[in-house]
Amino acid sequence: MVKSARREYLETIRKRYRQARKKDKKPILDEFCANCGYHRKYAIRLLSLRPRPRGKRPGAKPIYDSAALLMALKRIWFATDQMCSKKLKAAILLWLPHYEQEYGVLSVFARTQLLAISARSIDRLLQPVRAQSARHGLCGTKPGTLLKNQICIRTEHWDVTQPGFVEADTVAHCGNSLAGDFVWSLTMTDILSGWTENRATWNKGALGVTAQIKDIESMLPFPCSALIAIMVPNSSITICTSIWPTGLPPLNSPAPALTAKTIALMSNKKTGRMCASSSAMTASINRIWSIS
Repeated sequence: MVKSARREYLETIRKRYRQARKKDKKPILDEFCANCGYHRKYAIRLLSLRPRPRGKRPGAKPIYDSAALLMALKRIWFATDQMCSKKLKAAILLWLPHYEQEYGVLSVFARTQLLAISARSIDRLLQPVRAQSARHGLCGTKPGTLLKNQICIRTEHWDVTQPGFVEADTVAHCGNSLAGDFVWSLTMTDILSGWTENRATWNKGALGVTAQIKDIESMLPFPCSALIAIMVPNSSITICTSIWPTGLPPLNSPAPALTAKTIALMSNKKTGRMCASSSAMTASINRIWSIS
């Protein structure tokens, strides 16, 4: 018998045990011990114990219990892409006119509460909603230790005094799924000047990433001296075949010799072939990057 069933059974049999005469309590006690497996002395204490009345919950009464307030808060939270409570508190003032235009004007009381609510109270009110609609971020990164372990890393502080030392990262425009091919944005930023170049590539194959890196190199007003950090998820091939041959030594370290395992891995990677629609999509995004 599970714990909840034992508790219900105890509440049922306790009243009968307390009202019974002394000679009638023995069979009730035997029944209770047989069903629950309790020792007789422990069972007698449970059956003789008077149930404590449940007291009121300590503390002040909740003030944010209005149904209109909870519904408005939930809808604004979903409309803002489920942002954190501290940002949501600042965004409520901006989103409230649009909410009232879409769902109707709130009462004065609900509007006052919504504007005065704290970030901690937002977390407490949205906790049940977050448990039901948990959102997990998508990650396109894999370890790739076969190639990355061959790259020497400079651990001392980078005292950059001239432009040309850049870092790169990629962003997946995948929507709600990482399945299939889609557009990735490649961003390269100069450490000293903050000069940033963005390019779009179809999937993260070596050909597409290499072409965009070379295009960025040709557009920079200064020569690239070193690529300090590159974070291209699942594109360890890009490190070997794209960065080092073009004269950009990662972290000022010489390129290691390619082993048989490295060549085999390189040959199994995606080549980044693009169909007509994907090529047009990538070109359109690159035109947007060029004018932004």
